Amino acid sequence: MQFNSSVFHIICSLKLKTLFLLLGIWVSLPPSAEGQLSNILEKFSLVQNGNTVIANFSIVSGASCNGVTLERRLADDSTFQEAGVIQGVCGGSEFIEHYSIVDESPNLGALNNYRLILGFTGKSSEVVILVIELNNEYTLFPQPMDEEVFVKFNNPNNEAVTLRVFDAQGRRVKELKGLNNDLIFIDGSSLGSGLFIFQIEFTSSRLISGKFIRLAN
Repeated sequence: MQFNSSVFHIICSLKLKTLFLLLGIWVSLPPSAEGQLSNILEKFSLVQNGNTVIANFSIVSGASCNGVTLERRLADDSTFQEAGVIQGVCGGSEFIEHYSIVDESPNLGALNNYRLILGFTGKSSEVVILVIELNNEYTLFPQPMDEEVFVKFNNPNNEAVTLRVFDAQGRRVKELKGLNNDLIFIDGSSLGSGLFIFQIEFTSSRLISGKFIRLAN
């Protein structure tokens, strides 16, 4: 049966509640990963790249805002800190202008709230992202797993990936195609106990592989 990626995203959003509990965090997240649009802001979204956060945003044509500042705060803190800045006039005369600001020092293992200060034209709404510390190419949690394990990996361009899981004898026991996220979960309810190997294959042929352990029921 072909895997439905839209179903995956719905399931994954529910599974994030479990993830936040594992990290000792609970919060009510907005339904969208993008900030609300303002009169000059066409789009504002966040993506984790390694242990940094990239803020991507677009300014409508003809808009002048005298520079943009990216600010960050912890979810339980009311004080914002400057995370990056772009100087000068923004917005093209006849076209939408796209920008990116990289936050090199987000709070790892925590929910980070971001907003854009759009010069003299106001500010954006806040966008929330959970920044998970990546030690190498990926992070697994929890380990050992019971019913499920989350895999966080670097996928800043939301490239489509295929997840495959093999048992200790090299037999493929699970395959999910058409995933385009950087946080996926492996449902272990149909797996036995023991050592398993997973592979994440990108459309660009990049390959991430690792191991996880499932406890006996």
